[in-house]
Amino acid sequence: MGMTGSMQYVDGSAVPVYGFWVHQRPTRNSPAGYRAYVAALQEAGRGAIDRPIESNDVEVEVLYVTRAPREALDVDNLGKPTLDALKGVAYLDDRQVRAFRVAKFDKTQPGQISGRIGPITLLWHDDAHPHAVWIFIYSASRKTELRGRSGRPPGWEKHVMLRPWNPGE
Repeated sequence: MGMTGSMQYVDGSAVPVYGFWVHQRPTRNSPAGYRAYVAALQEAGRGAIDRPIESNDVEVEVLYVTRAPREALDVDNLGKPTLDALKGVAYLDDRQVRAFRVAKFDKTQPGQISGRIGPITLLWHDDAHPHAVWIFIYSASRKTELRGRSGRPPGWEKHVMLRPWNPGE
């Protein structure tokens, strides 16, 4: 285990300090959809995070899984509502976020995914919901404060190889 920048690494993989997901996504041109997404993220975040991080070493990673591509958002449209929702929950202000990464997976397209993607296994095989968003929060200072008490977020594994996805299986 080592530290590089704000990220803690175990066997070469960054370890998030918090992780949670919602079966929701912000909707384009819908204030009600935006508010519902923000509320869902805040509720899930409050269930995982006891108090906002106060340091400036916050990094946020978003995994967006959809099986409704016509309704899917572009990855750039996930930024503002996600960062707004996490304000006061994961951190005090989004100015503390120094990195923001988003990955979108369209389950209607054949493909194979590999790497550190443990939680996406749950979302990948969930056909009950058309959209899901998983949030990871990284912060070396919070990890140090917790001194390992938080463990890994639920569903997080260092390396997972998913079988190829074939729509309609």
